[in-house]
Amino acid sequence: MPSACLRIGVDCGGTNTDAVVLDQQDRVLGWAKATTTEDVLGGVVAAVNGALKNAAREPGEVAAVMLGTTQFVNAAVQLRGLARVAVVRLCGPATHAVPPCCDMPPGLRALVGGCTFLAGGGFEYDGRNELSPVDAAQMRGIARQIVAAGIRCIVVSGVFSPVNASQEQQAATVLADEAGAALAALQASDSSSASGAASSSEAGLQPGNPPASLARKQQTEPASTAGTAGQPAEQLFVCQSHQVGQLGLLERENAAVLNAALLPLAHRVVPACQAALAAAGLSASLWFTGNDGCLLSTGDVLRTPVATFQSGPVNSLRGAALLTGIQDGIVVDIGGTTTDVGVLVGGLPRPAPRNAELAGARTNFQMPDMLSIGLGGGSRLRFPLTDVKRGGAAAGAAAMQAAHPAAAGASGAAGGTEGAQNTQDLAGPALPATEHLQTRALHCTVGPDSVGCQLAREALCFGGQAATATDAAVLLGCMEVAGASPAAVEAAGLRRDQAEAAWQAMQEALERAVDEVKTQAGDVPVIVVGGGAPLCGATLAGASGVLRPAHASVANAVGAAIAQVGGTVDAVVDTGPTPASRAAALAMLQRQATARAVAAGARPGSCRVAALEEVPLAYLPGSVSRVRVKVIGELAVDRLGACQEGGVAPGHPSLEPAPAQAGTASTAPPPSAMGGPSHGHTNRVESPGQLPAPSDSQHATEAVAAWPPLPGRSEEPSWAALAAWQPQLSPSGEWLLEEPDLHLIAIGCGILGCGGGGNPDRALLKSQMELQRRGAGSMRVISPARVADRHLVVDAGYMGAPTVGLEKLDSDQAEAALLATLEAYQAEQSTAAAPGNRASSGAGAVAHAAAPGAAGSAAAAAGAGLPKEGPGDRSPAAPLAAVMAGEVGGGNGIEPLVVGARLGLPVVDGDLMGRAFPELQMMTSAIYEVPVAAAALADEKGNVVVVQRAAGASWLERLLRPLCTELGCSAGFSARPLTGAQLRQVAVPHSLSLAWLLGQAVAVARAAKQDAAAAVAAAGGGCVLFTGKVVDVQRRTSGGFARGQLRLAGAGAHSGCSMRIDFQNENLVAYREPAAAVVASVPDLICCIESETGLPVATEELRYGLRAAVLGLPAHPLLTTPQALLVVGPAAFGHGDVRFAPLTPRPPLAGIPG
Repeated sequence: MPSACLRIGVDCGGTNTDAVVLDQQDRVLGWAKATTTEDVLGGVVAAVNGALKNAAREPGEVAAVMLGTTQFVNAAVQLRGLARVAVVRLCGPATHAVPPCCDMPPGLRALVGGCTFLAGGGFEYDGRNELSPVDAAQMRGIARQIVAAGIRCIVVSGVFSPVNASQEQQAATVLADEAGAALAALQASDSSSASGAASSSEAGLQPGNPPASLARKQQTEPASTAGTAGQPAEQLFVCQSHQVGQLGLLERENAAVLNAALLPLAHRVVPACQAALAAAGLSASLWFTGNDGCLLSTGDVLRTPVATFQSGPVNSLRGAALLTGIQDGIVVDIGGTTTDVGVLVGGLPRPAPRNAELAGARTNFQMPDMLSIGLGGGSRLRFPLTDVKRGGAAAGAAAMQAAHPAAAGASGAAGGTEGAQNTQDLAGPALPATEHLQTRALHCTVGPDSVGCQLAREALCFGGQAATATDAAVLLGCMEVAGASPAAVEAAGLRRDQAEAAWQAMQEALERAVDEVKTQAGDVPVIVVGGGAPLCGATLAGASGVLRPAHASVANAVGAAIAQVGGTVDAVVDTGPTPASRAAALAMLQRQATARAVAAGARPGSCRVAALEEVPLAYLPGSVSRVRVKVIGELAVDRLGACQEGGVAPGHPSLEPAPAQAGTASTAPPPSAMGGPSHGHTNRVESPGQLPAPSDSQHATEAVAAWPPLPGRSEEPSWAALAAWQPQLSPSGEWLLEEPDLHLIAIGCGILGCGGGGNPDRALLKSQMELQRRGAGSMRVISPARVADRHLVVDAGYMGAPTVGLEKLDSDQAEAALLATLEAYQAEQSTAAAPGNRASSGAGAVAHAAAPGAAGSAAAAAGAGLPKEGPGDRSPAAPLAAVMAGEVGGGNGIEPLVVGARLGLPVVDGDLMGRAFPELQMMTSAIYEVPVAAAALADEKGNVVVVQRAAGASWLERLLRPLCTELGCSAGFSARPLTGAQLRQVAVPHSLSLAWLLGQAVAVARAAKQDAAAAVAAAGGGCVLFTGKVVDVQRRTSGGFARGQLRLAGAGAHSGCSMRIDFQNENLVAYREPAAAVVASVPDLICCIESETGLPVATEELRYGLRAAVLGLPAHPLLTTPQALLVVGPAAFGHGDVRFAPLTPRPPLAGIPG
């Protein structure tokens, strides 16, 4: 028998299944295409047998079969076949401000969001210190609620579980045991859904139970988790988030929820594929292709089907590059249900510049930059017609009924409405040309829904009743289908003018998609592949040429056959103080990643490091970094059986600590339980229908539960909508923020962060949810001039490492720090006013002041005659009038909007930096000698640390930074209140207005397909310093800060040049090389944005290949005085050889609020 050395690549799509046979030199020996059958098995068998027959090879010669499938992503895109999911987040007192599923689009959240629980558990960033222990009794109570609600898919998500998975494993064991027992008892007592509903009714609705309507609805629906022979009718699935995603809690949870929603489907698809191989006489090992281009075992896919998302598009790009030899261009892969458009750069898929979105939900998968649209061969055609009636409503309705007798009921019901919208859902008899009816030009919508694998049964060209994109192409002679003819399609009811309208709609959709993925003007080559390739015409606007290579229809199967095996480690580690300790730490992680790749099936000698990213944790002392290592290798054909039996995927828990056994979970309640900080300020989680979870132990802590409708963000606005948005002002001149304002401000705050300050996305999400809870008018921004001289303004924000904040989301620490600072300040003022009395420890009531009219003048000349606080300024009666930002750059620019809405206070349009800076003494209040203490730090556990007095702002920084590390590397922060008079002297005015204007500039440029970098620079009164590609990033940790250098190679107008940027969390100095000429330096703002999107790029997000524009924006005059330059000039950051030269005078800026 010939030796087994061949590979078969199979792409099993929603409509067609393709197979290709490759030899050891990656040559195509044979291929075949078959219709995907409903059970998957038939299509795979037909395609594999056909490919082997065409290659004249025997099944025994095949060593491995690599399968790429879009069935899972199709289910998510179409929101079809997804199960409801319960999410149990192990977080202790942390993360309550941003609950699970809140970052999903509303439609997906409503479909899969069964319920959520905020429970005990979670780790700090090091994976050693617990936020709180897992409470087994609490887990058992949650499990019973989930089963009672009819939910069978559970996600367990622990804070920092990718660093230490033991709590997730422990909780999953308890949940699986208890829920499995409860489900078995339910099935044993009564297997009928009706009896199940009655049983639930008898049990009554206890506190924390799901709404009765939800429980009844879910218990009476047919189970979507039916197992194979010998398994129970209903299965229980428990997904652990660390198996699915990397660091980044919300993104990992989103991916895990989608994964859990797909588990029932996976347990149908994988066995069907295994059966298909056996039916084809193949004993070869079966593998699936993942979204990173690497292979997954069958066991991996049964656990993490979401890992196959985008595997088809990845395979098609790699296959297109192999088949054409084109290294740079756009690949359009048209399947039966969706079209995926991606970009080849150097023969490899262009990486996504941002976290990937799956079904509209942000995830943290490392995937290529792909755009998916609902266009494929099986896409349904619809023909909406707007009627302008001449003869009255009755005549119009009669005409419609004559054209579509089957739709008579619907048409008759709407017949009395002028301008009624009529829709032909299926191709039918043509609308008659009548004297009483006049219609606009025929219009067609294509998809996004599709007949999918039913194309051969439902399409008109096969004798069905559904008009599809394939039918239009056949009728116009653009596609040949065996046994069909244009005349046959037209006879079935599709008119030629309808087909032409459909064709035009398809070409316009493809042109829009190509235009959207392009990064610069000009035509580029477009490679069209996939079974639906004939749906693309010979030319497309924006394409220098449209190429269809040999084997184009099976390019994705070719890409699947050449996939490799990978292993990944993503961890937060202490790399130590020396180069040797760092090298040892990185070598250890590389060994772990290599071990995972080998265990997954890679040949040991072939493994290599494909990617190594090391990002020091910013704003923290020490040498702690987030390190991600990816290793890939060739598939070890000689040990395929062992890999399939015992192999593990990257991140599989078998390489982590062993899971806790049932009954050994800790029952100790977490400290400070779930009831909020000990200082008396309660966590605010005001989701609709939230109730505590019941417990079977009086010692168990209560979890925060939420039932549908789950809280979350709204749909993302379009760039056109954001570009057209205008601020809304109240009659008194207050700026009343709405969600579009928040989006624009968030973009601007990211730009003003100058690479630091942290990504504002989470603060944006918090502000969106707070605005939804509080309602219109709850977020108000006022001019600094509106604060009375003696009224108080307090800043609110966070101190710590933004990387930690990606995982350990906040609850209400910023608000807690503000209240603690205010309490300390008021106690001090009381003591000063009455020296003989002791300050009351209970002081802390917030006195609200109505916003006065315009009070005081504009800010005085920078640094001139700034008033010091004297005894006469100390008054215990001074009310808190507003909240403000300590720094507008990054997430701290948005946080005061949340705190202000919660406290019912406006936010001042200003801040104390005009950007982001790394240290407290760099606040303008400190620069101009206004006291910054008392100041407070507050963590999620209820710890509040107040520094009542400090020798100076630098000492305050030295005292608080190590404390922040002890509090978990992220804590709420607030400094001493300012009076209105001080505010106008030392604060940078109108910084929120500037952020809004920068965000609007991005939106206008994106909507108009214009140069975003030039637009942002103009809005900020600056200039574009450089455009190019990142070619090197060097990072190190020193003095608690992430320091390093960024190098860019020029592009466009800067071709042939290069730039170096030195950074310390924020960008400090920009040099034009090779002459090392300084083109910009602090305190002027050096901002990196993505060239194609205009979105800001933080220093921890910089990576090789990123196309970026470097902007220079002028600093506010408060930052450029001799007094300020001593603190925020180049020399203050170790660049004593650089002399600050202002870019350009900062133009006057009028604030948005009156």
